[in-house]
Amino acid sequence: MKISKKLQFGKFVTPIPDKQRPVYRWFQLKESFSSHLVLTLLDLWKPDRNSLVLDPFCGAGTTLLACKEAGLSSIGFDVHPLFLFASRVKTSDYDLARLHQLMNEIIAVEVEPGEIAPEWVRKFFPPRIPELILSLKEKILKLEERERNFFLLALMKAALHCSWAEVDGAVLKVRKRKVKPLLTIFKEVTEGMLEDLRNLPTKPAKVRIERCDARRMNLPDESIDITITSPPYLFKGEYIRAYKIEEWILDVQTNIESFFGGWADDSSPEEYFSDMARFMEELFRVSRSAAKVCLVISDGCSKRGVVKVIEKVSEIAKDVGFSVKKAILVNERWCTTPSRRKLGKAGEYLLMLEKK
Repeated sequence: MKISKKLQFGKFVTPIPDKQRPVYRWFQLKESFSSHLVLTLLDLWKPDRNSLVLDPFCGAGTTLLACKEAGLSSIGFDVHPLFLFASRVKTSDYDLARLHQLMNEIIAVEVEPGEIAPEWVRKFFPPRIPELILSLKEKILKLEERERNFFLLALMKAALHCSWAEVDGAVLKVRKRKVKPLLTIFKEVTEGMLEDLRNLPTKPAKVRIERCDARRMNLPDESIDITITSPPYLFKGEYIRAYKIEEWILDVQTNIESFFGGWADDSSPEEYFSDMARFMEELFRVSRSAAKVCLVISDGCSKRGVVKVIEKVSEIAKDVGFSVKKAILVNERWCTTPSRRKLGKAGEYLLMLEKK
């Protein structure tokens, strides 16, 4: 299989271009691709207004929000409750005047510490902050669902701004620093989110988001015109454990390790490729004739060396019936041992497919 090399597109498969984009920046994953990638593909493929776009690993909701910008209906699946929550908040329609009124009501009354937070939470915050978070959350939970979720995301962002937590891979570390009062940060964050809603024009479009395993999608046969997604990377499952504080605020249990089998850590890749085959078979089933697909995938780094994921996934795609149109190398990184000995280069790719 011929692979073209276009490293100038590398930033498109990262969230970096969206760090300053309104609404997209509300919640980002280090592993996300950018809205620029989605909008560029939509411009290239020129779908009609009745086309339906799928992201079966929707993550932070980038594909879905970009489709709202383009006026296209979209469907997003994921198994992580935090990701589903963030995607819904970012793609909902809001009454801005109502949100502004509710913000003023929430911050008008002085918040007093309430329920005692768990000990593991308290070590990541200055004294009293976790209890203030819980009190503010109690007020927010009384709102209607759409407004409630908007302010819960604002609270989640504000809490992280006034925490001592620092993410290091899958580990949360404590880095003590001076922080502003929680209510001050909450007001700043909420006002910023309201301004973002004013500054990101979207078009009327249906967005469906639900918890669903991409190996068993809740979709009829031949219903999807375009798929833009990034399946989990081989040996890169640590990100599912990096959101403990956010999950505590939302009171959600992830319990999604079972979806990753044994391939999230440095073990045999065969289970990963078995899962990818099941996903590709399902994607072929739900795709219409001539449907377009873009997968952002990466080779895997193990202690034994580089696992060439691009080659195996391309073979799987052909075996289930897709036509492999193009494979583009957009990023490269060295795989190294803990002692920094280089084992080889792993690539990150755009794999372009079409249903025959």
